Amino acid sequence: MNFLKNSLFLLATISLIGFSSCSNDDEDCAAPAIEENIIGTWAAMVGSGDVEFKTDGTYVDDDEALFGIEVNGVVYDQRTYVVSGTTLTLTVATPDGSGTSSTDFEVSQNECDEIKLTVEIAGISATETLTRK
Repeated sequence: MNFLKNSLFLLATISLIGFSSCSNDDEDCAAPAIEENIIGTWAAMVGSGDVEFKTDGTYVDDDEALFGIEVNGVVYDQRTYVVSGTTLTLTVATPDGSGTSSTDFEVSQNECDEIKLTVEIAGISATETLTRK
């Protein structure tokens, strides 16, 4: 009888541990400042592609999901970013640095696994959602 009680107690304890370990970590996540949170690889929902923000202030956007320019056959492929407050500035430059262009995105939402960026172009506002990969 003691064996049966001990077995039931052990089974109940293991079940409780199992249930408590299945919590969703995102519920407890407090996003760090955008300067830190943006580091890593993100899937762009509207622009359809992956964007990787690196700690050195450069970013990889091979699909030009967020920002890309080509002028007279010259691709602006040098990419840097700066975060100032809630503004994310993306800059692209020619390989020799002779030409540059920038665009500002307003960070409208900063969560652990999702960032929403808003950009205004010619008076039209558009929102891009980045989801952490």
